[in-house]
Amino acid sequence: VFDAHQKIGIGRPHKPKKPSNKTAPASKDSVETRFDRFVQVQTTWDRAMAEAIYKARLANNSPLVVGIVGMGHLEFGYGISHQLADLGLKNAAVLLPWGPKRTCGDLKSAGGVAIAEVVFGTKPVQEPAQNSKPKLGVMISTAKQKVLINRVLKDSIAEAAGIKDGDRVMEAAGVVIHDTATLVSIIQRQAPGTWLPLVIDRKGTKSVIIAKFPAN
Repeated sequence: VFDAHQKIGIGRPHKPKKPSNKTAPASKDSVETRFDRFVQVQTTWDRAMAEAIYKARLANNSPLVVGIVGMGHLEFGYGISHQLADLGLKNAAVLLPWGPKRTCGDLKSAGGVAIAEVVFGTKPVQEPAQNSKPKLGVMISTAKQKVLINRVLKDSIAEAAGIKDGDRVMEAAGVVIHDTATLVSIIQRQAPGTWLPLVIDRKGTKSVIIAKFPAN
């Protein structure tokens, strides 16, 4: 597989540097083989990205080239920086984000190699709140395998769609409704920004009502 890199226009990767603070697995041949293949894959990616950067750098007027790359391809002078140096571009600088959970001890390897030329602080990333499951905005009950709307909540999707107290839900998204669990399951699977067709029986008259779920 890795001898085919030249067929897709990528030069042979320069042999990767050996980390001073890590060792490769050496318990079994199969483990060593898998590790070697992993390194070959990563090195091929590094070479491909390095060649793209190098080619852009050689364009007219030698423009400043900025690559946005995963940290694992840049840290401690490995990866892309190592391949760029092999191509003759030895003055490439690496800038890395530095989160509040990382300590100053991480700035250098056990062998004293700097993780990057520059690091810049970033604020803690606030995890987005988990979106609640979609709700139609109705109180429902089951009677004799019929799902009835007991109450439509104010300012709800159901109210906007025109559902009324006392309506019977006969179908939802093409599924015949005989119990509340089925209806609730269909509603909760509804994706933001989509429409849910409902077949409603209102005092003996059937009609199709479209419940429109907001995009956010």
